[in-house]
Amino acid sequence: MTERGAAKLSIYRYADRCRLIAEEIREDLDGDEYEALFEIMSQYSYTDWLQWRREHEEECLKLLAAAPKARKKRLDRLQGEEPILMVFAACQAAEDAAAFLAATDQANFLVGLSYRRAAAEANRLRREMLRSYESYWPWGGNPSYADE
Repeated sequence: MTERGAAKLSIYRYADRCRLIAEEIREDLDGDEYEALFEIMSQYSYTDWLQWRREHEEECLKLLAAAPKARKKRLDRLQGEEPILMVFAACQAAEDAAAFLAATDQANFLVGLSYRRAAAEANRLRREMLRSYESYWPWGGNPSYADE
């Protein structure tokens, strides 16, 4: 296998592992918390939710990077709705990472194209990545944000 082929395989594996981490994090919510998440998210506009994620980004990334036992300890320190929101944010972050890595994996075909064609194709990949995230809800379907 060439060096380039090994790198491509590696990126694919990372994207796949990110999806598995998202699945693992989703399991941190029990049935009641899952139901509560629908209610909580109905109080947030989509813009407000994105703002919450930005404000809590560092803690969310620490949660995403943590092993299951360490993640549970981090969640246990949070109060009120925060553990539920943090699980949702960490799921989205893991799915974001998977989408980014998958797009990076697909971007390998850009090498050898003209710069103009590569710019157009890279933009198409970026739009596809953003669309894959736009309505991301980790349990199927979509939440009802307050502004929808």
